[in-house]
Amino acid sequence: MVELLMFTEAFDKHNVGPRSKRVLALFPLALHGGPLWEALCYAQIGGLSLATLVTLFIVPVIYSIFVLDLRIIKWAAPERVQPGALSIDSGPKAVMGAESER
Repeated sequence: MVELLMFTEAFDKHNVGPRSKRVLALFPLALHGGPLWEALCYAQIGGLSLATLVTLFIVPVIYSIFVLDLRIIKWAAPERVQPGALSIDSGPKAVMGAESER
């Protein structure tokens, strides 16, 4: 659950502020900009508002389903190899050397 909250906070901080400012800045042009700008601004306002809602609500739900519940996508750090776990002859040079001797 902590990962989901961190994920939502990151989107909230980076998306809501700039998008809401753009939406608010488009209202004067939509109200007094003329027939062409009115339709264009309302389309942009709707698109930005819908994209913000999808980003804030749908994306975290999809993230929690795929990563936390189903574990289809692994967000874990790669496992560390213990020192001495690999033998000296197991590297790519050993394989290439074996092929060139034939």
